[in-house]
Amino acid sequence: MADPAQREADFTAVLLDVVGLTAQQCNRMTQNGIVVIDDITLLDEETLMDVFPTTGQGLLMAMPKMKLKSLRTWALTKLQELNNNAELNVTDFNVAMCRKIQHKLATQKVGDKSETTKPTFSGTLETFNGRAKDWDKSNRMFLSYLGQQRGVSNIPLLYVVRIEADRPENLDEIQEDIWTAPLQGTHFERDNFTVYQVMKQWTANGVATSYVDRYHETNDGRSAYLLLHANYEGDDAIQTAITKAREVIHTTKYNMGEEKHKGSTFDDYCNKHQAANLELARRKVPYDGISQVNAFLQGIVDRDFLSIKSTILNTEETRSNLDNAIKRFKLQAGMLHQIGLQAPNQRNPRKISAQHNGGRRGNKYHNSNHGNRNSKESGDGSYNGDQQNEDDDDDDGLYIPTKVIAGLNPLLQKMIFTGRDVLRAEQQSERPSAKRNREHNREKRQAKAARTETDTDDEDQTIVTRNATTANNSKSASSQFGQRSLNNRIS
Repeated sequence: MADPAQREADFTAVLLDVVGLTAQQCNRMTQNGIVVIDDITLLDEETLMDVFPTTGQGLLMAMPKMKLKSLRTWALTKLQELNNNAELNVTDFNVAMCRKIQHKLATQKVGDKSETTKPTFSGTLETFNGRAKDWDKSNRMFLSYLGQQRGVSNIPLLYVVRIEADRPENLDEIQEDIWTAPLQGTHFERDNFTVYQVMKQWTANGVATSYVDRYHETNDGRSAYLLLHANYEGDDAIQTAITKAREVIHTTKYNMGEEKHKGSTFDDYCNKHQAANLELARRKVPYDGISQVNAFLQGIVDRDFLSIKSTILNTEETRSNLDNAIKRFKLQAGMLHQIGLQAPNQRNPRKISAQHNGGRRGNKYHNSNHGNRNSKESGDGSYNGDQQNEDDDDDDGLYIPTKVIAGLNPLLQKMIFTGRDVLRAEQQSERPSAKRNREHNREKRQAKAARTETDTDDEDQTIVTRNATTANNSKSASSQFGQRSLNNRIS
C-alpha cells in the first residue's frame, strides 16, 4: 500500500496540472474531505459540483468542470476493472487520458439529448436453428443485434462476447470502447446477464440451446457464447468454410448470354467472388491480389469481354486489386451497353452493313463523307468517327448506330470513338490473321469482278458480231430485191 501522504500529494498535483484547478479550489476539496482519488468515487456528480461556489471567487469554469468530471469517470471505470480490490494510482490520469474521456462525455451528452444519435434496433432477432450450415449467417445477425444495443456504460453489448483473436489492428473510437471495456466489475456483470437472456431467446428453437442451458444458474452470457462459438467454428468447421470459399472462387462462371435463362447477373458473380475472398481473409488464409483478379477474370467465359480483361491485366491499379478490377470492368462493359452495342454473335453483319450503306444496293442520297476520319468535326460541331464498313466481312462488332451518336455531345462522341480505336487495336493484336483475311477477301472480290467484266466483254463481242451479220444479210437482200421492189412501186 502506498504512503497516504504521497497519495494526497499525487492527487493534488493532478488537480492542479491536469484538471486545471486553482490552489483555492484544491483547498475547497480538501476542506470537504476529498483528499485522495478514492474519495471522488464516493460522490455523485451533482454533489461533487456543490463543493464549489456558483458565484464569486472559487467559481469553477466550464473547462475545469468537464475535466473534473472526466477524472471522476476515469476513477469509477478503474475501480470496476480492479473489481474494488486495489488502490487507484491517480498518476495514470494524464492530459491525454483526460482529453479522451472528456470527448467521450461530451459525445454522450449529445446522444442523451437527441434520440437520433443514439443507436437503436427495431425488429426482432431471428432464432438460430442449430444447423451448422446456417451458423455463419445467424451468428452475424446476433452480433449485429448486440452491436446496436447499449450496456450500462453506454458501450455496445458486443464487448461482452468479443474474441481477442479477432481484434483488428486499427480501432476507431467505438471499436476501442468495445475492445478495451473491462470484462469484470459491476457493469460487466449486468451486461453479461443481459446477453445471456438474449442468447436464450436466440437459440430457443434449435439444438444449440443445449450449450446455452449449461449456464442457466450463473446467467453467464460470455461463457455460453464462447462454448457455442467453439463448437460451430472449430477446426473442422473452419476448414469446411475455407474449402467452400475456394471452390466458389475457382468454379463460378459468368456468361452474358446465359443471364436470362439462369437468372444470374454480373453483380451476382462479383458479389460471390468478393464474399468468398472476404471469408478467406477472415480465416487468415487470403489469396494475394493478383490471384484474386486472375480468378475473377478467368471465370468470365464470354469472349466479347476479352479486350476489357486484357486492359485490366495490363493496368497497374487493377491487376492486383479485386475491387478496382471489378469497378473498371463494370465501367467499360457499362459504356459498351450504354451506347447500344450488341455482342458480335447476336448481330447480323449483313443487315448492319447494308443498313449503314443506305440499303442492300446503296443509297444514292447517302453522304459519302459520313464518318470520314479526315474530317473530325461535322457542321454542327459534333465528332464524326470512322463508321464505314468496307464490306460485310470487315464488320468487327464495334459498329455504333448513328442515332445513338447523334444524341451525344461532341466530347462524349470523341471519348467513345477513341475508346473504340483502342478496342480495335487490341482485337488486332489478339487476331494477327485478321488483316490477311481481309486482304484475301478483297482479292477474291477483285477476281470475281474481273471474271464478271471478262464475261461481259465476250457477250458484248458476240452481240456486235451478230449485229454485223444481220446488217450484211440485210444489205444483200436489199441488193437482190430492193431495186425491183422500188421499180414495182414506181410502176
